[in-house]
Amino acid sequence: MEVIETKFPVLCTATKESNKPRYATVKGVMRSFNTEIGQITLADLPDADTTKMGLKGSPTKVKATFTPKRTANCVNIEGVSPVEIADNLIGKLVEAKVL
Repeated sequence: MEVIETKFPVLCTATKESNKPRYATVKGVMRSFNTEIGQITLADLPDADTTKMGLKGSPTKVKATFTPKRTANCVNIEGVSPVEIADNLIGKLVEAKVL
């Protein structure tokens, strides 16, 4: 654990090499069901500079946004049993020359 103190606004980033994945324990998962996530409001931050919050206070400006066009064709593979579905899948993959 590393504790760093700084003034707002702050941007924190991490690389994928910065930590090995840890898997949750059953005890931790069960404890998370009962954990409440707190909410911080502007009233909780009396010294906050509201001119540096939100879109107007952001130093970055978004020039444009777009939704990428779908290029993949999807196929639903149906069957009665898992074995039949697997056979249909293998047939499709052989047909597409993937296998």
